[in-house]
Amino acid sequence: MSTRRTVVISDIHLGPGGPLTLFRDHVALCGLLDQLTGEEGPLELILAGDSFDFLACPGYDGFDAGRATEHLRLMLSSNKEVVSALGRFAARHKLTILAGNHDPELLLPRVRDLLATELGTTIGTDEVLVSSPGERPAVYGRWLAERQVAVVHGDRWDPHNAIDRERLLQHGSIELPAGSQMVLEVLAQLQPTRRWIYELKPEIPTVLPLLLYLEPQRTWQLLQQKAGLTLQMLGGMLLARLRAGSLFGPLNGQPTSSTDLATQLADMIAEGLLQEHEADRQILQAALLSQLRDGNGVAGTLAEHDGVARLLLRTWLRLVRQAERFGELDSPDSLPESAASYLSVDWLVAGHTHGARYHARTASLPGYVNTGTWVPIGHLPKGSMREVLDGLDAGLSWPAEAPRTFAVIDEGPLEVWLGACDRNGMQRRISP
Repeated sequence: MSTRRTVVISDIHLGPGGPLTLFRDHVALCGLLDQLTGEEGPLELILAGDSFDFLACPGYDGFDAGRATEHLRLMLSSNKEVVSALGRFAARHKLTILAGNHDPELLLPRVRDLLATELGTTIGTDEVLVSSPGERPAVYGRWLAERQVAVVHGDRWDPHNAIDRERLLQHGSIELPAGSQMVLEVLAQLQPTRRWIYELKPEIPTVLPLLLYLEPQRTWQLLQQKAGLTLQMLGGMLLARLRAGSLFGPLNGQPTSSTDLATQLADMIAEGLLQEHEADRQILQAALLSQLRDGNGVAGTLAEHDGVARLLLRTWLRLVRQAERFGELDSPDSLPESAASYLSVDWLVAGHTHGARYHARTASLPGYVNTGTWVPIGHLPKGSMREVLDGLDAGLSWPAEAPRTFAVIDEGPLEVWLGACDRNGMQRRISP
């Protein structure tokens, strides 16, 4: 290898074992790491966030600096082959590990010291790419190619999952964002029997209709706590949006530009109600509010015939299919446009969304590569979603495989591309 090369892997989600751990491609990952270890010339490996999944640790109920090393030890012990492969790589080349929204604990000095000790070397970490401009949190990551390339995790532009790294480094603690709270308080309770939910990479707010379908009371309680939402507010917002008419274009699966959970939820449900017959909308709205209040349907209404369940399920399904999180490499992605006002670069490399992407540079936007993920991705099967979900709950399986993708940055001349591994770690190039 004659040019300087950097390989970026993100969203591995090494866990502690048990029902909340999704990563299971140890053979492929170790195979890739050992191939990289054997390469000659200057080489850096960047793990760009969510390398570890602290939220999957038993008893984890929020960011706790006092238990962070305990949780890391558990994950290191459960992934010894990967830790050994990383150690072999770090003995020959440069290793940088950035923090993500599932492992912000990696920013704590004692946690990084433990990780460095286990790997037997020093480890590069996050640096400030853009300092805090007023009220907006700073951007952290890694510069490459004389600042032509920025490597970030990507949560910075996801308002429901963003970690304020600057605050964590200054104070040694943070309050987890709403997305992490939803994972801990709702999704973690569902995952042991509904593993497929995580395989869809649920995101706030798109996942809310599904959670209201599966766990209405627990989800509603969290919305009351985190979004300050009341039934009266939700009812008023739904009525206003129904009067305003449809908010969505034919190809846009995103609720609105608002980052407020209450507003987004009202937008989504209102759009779902607009898909129903006009004569049924008022009955369905009343039935939904009653179900959230009382935990059951309203006798003598459409709720008696699963009207509310159908409304929520169809609303969620429409959003998932429109968003196309795991579509083609050139499918739309909002992250590069969101980041462009903060970062002036030729290429942006990120993870976080789990959907691999490759967008060539344009006059208005940088080139963009999303590394994808190393946890299994499930694709929505055809047929009645009610029957599909019932089958999944009964223990049936569906196709779900990890993409095992990664980004490569070659300098001299600069080239950025996307690769993937098979189950044995054999590499192939999948982007132009």
